Amino acid sequence: MLFGFSGFAFAMVGTPLPIGGYAFPSGASNLSGVTQIDHMISNYSHGTVFGTLEAWVYSDDTDSNLIFAYQVYNNASSGDGIARVTSTSFAGYTTAVGFDNTSGTLSPAYWDRGSETTVGAQFETAPIPSLGYAGTPDVAPGQTSNIWWIKTNSNVYVLGEASVINGGAANVQTFAPSAIPEPGSLMLLGMGILGLFGLGKKRKI
Repeated sequence: MLFGFSGFAFAMVGTPLPIGGYAFPSGASNLSGVTQIDHMISNYSHGTVFGTLEAWVYSDDTDSNLIFAYQVYNNASSGDGIARVTSTSFAGYTTAVGFDNTSGTLSPAYWDRGSETTVGAQFETAPIPSLGYAGTPDVAPGQTSNIWWIKTNSNVYVLGEASVINGGAANVQTFAPSAIPEPGSLMLLGMGILGLFGLGKKRKI
């Protein structure tokens, strides 16, 4: 099943985001070639800020690596905007990031991976008047962000955690890559253990 928004599907590649690095958007990615694996919507609430974080897992049809996608909605009744969303854990995996500009009203200003585990999508940035930089806004009450995504070199996923941040943080459940073996690998491992058990019994006779 391809991504459900009309006229949009995720790119198979993105901007590399190394550990300790930053990635700035270089244009929206509207390519096809992914299959949806899973989806969830989580409610968040912290102080006067509340809304939903929607998350998807996709498999790249070319290499079967997983893409983790997110979209945050800030309720119109919220008392503040959303400056940042982080997701974990990406420890042990490469990450590449991208976004679309057809599904909401605001894309991240940049992504960062300050540690091995966490990838952050930064919306609100301060202006730098001396450089003529106006800064970027937060996800204001009533706004829905554009979808942003993180491609990994994992093909297995588990439940993870995301934080919706502006001053404080609201933690919600999402998806994350995992090194857990696929069911076929677990079956082979189990058969191997049974084989060793049988060999041990035979030697005792």
